[in-house]
Amino acid sequence: VPAHFACLGQRLKPFALGHAMSLEAYGVANPESLPDLVLAVLICTLEPGEFGRRANSRLFAWQVRLMSWSINVQIWWTLKRKGIAAVNELVKGEFERFANYVRHYSECPEFRVVERSTDDGEGLGAPFIQHVRVYLMEKLGHTAAQVERLTYGDALLDYYTSLEIGGHLTLIDDKAADEAEALAAEANSEEHHKAVIEAANRMGGIGC
Repeated sequence: VPAHFACLGQRLKPFALGHAMSLEAYGVANPESLPDLVLAVLICTLEPGEFGRRANSRLFAWQVRLMSWSINVQIWWTLKRKGIAAVNELVKGEFERFANYVRHYSECPEFRVVERSTDDGEGLGAPFIQHVRVYLMEKLGHTAAQVERLTYGDALLDYYTSLEIGGHLTLIDDKAADEAEALAAEANSEEHHKAVIEAANRMGGIGC
């Protein structure tokens, strides 16, 4: 049964790679202000890739104004009845809901790199999300539409599984949970992503 998430009173679509790409493109992958959160939520209420087609429409502008008005009314009412501390908790809760939503759909097995390059390099040639997108299309035969609709966790699982089949990664099962915890802090680092991409390139590369 699919999980259902809502934020700022809006029902969110399952978080897909297409949503992650749009959040990155509009600079709200990690929203830090309420306007950023509003934009991130609106992106994720639509089908993957649909936001770019709607962003300049009058209907979308009306939706933004309506959501902003609704939030301001809720904040004003909470402030009037319960004070500023309650307002802070309200806003904090909305940020936490969005973070939990992204986290839920981004789950994938922990893994470690079997072999690392000794070449220091100069960092990634493309954003990691873009690299995953192109890899899935060129190496696994997905279409652009199929890739954008994959949940973020499924996209990463396909990517890492392909590398494991090539002998460059080892996916860690539940029995290796202790080791996985030690690697968790490394999993999202640029150095780690660089090592993964180098492993992919040793399988034939995608020209990143």
